[in-house]
Amino acid sequence: MFVGFLLVLISASSLLSLFFVFNVVYPYLGSTTDDKKQQTCLVYFGSVSKMSGQGYLDCLGNRTIEELTADLAEQATILAEGLNKKMLKMRRSIEAITSSLVLIMLLVIMRATIFFW
Repeated sequence: MFVGFLLVLISASSLLSLFFVFNVVYPYLGSTTDDKKQQTCLVYFGSVSKMSGQGYLDCLGNRTIEELTADLAEQATILAEGLNKKMLKMRRSIEAITSSLVLIMLLVIMRATIFFW
């Protein structure tokens, strides 16, 4: 009975770990308060990927240093927030993996004890 319970806990913590890992691997596509601004951002990969090389160069030439600095600052804070969330999820995933390993070791020790008695 106790062995079955341990197996259920091991399965649950393994699935929980997978859930957190997939959340970390999935790209962070955070949004600003102004989604139109996000679409025209010159440092956001989603916006830049939709432009040609010459189009990107033209857009850069039409912006002031202050506008580019503000754009970069906004993107840096959005990415930092996303990375913070990813690291928290990764930490939770590692905790779930650790609990799975501890439970597996407990199960192995129990089985070895029963086998050698």
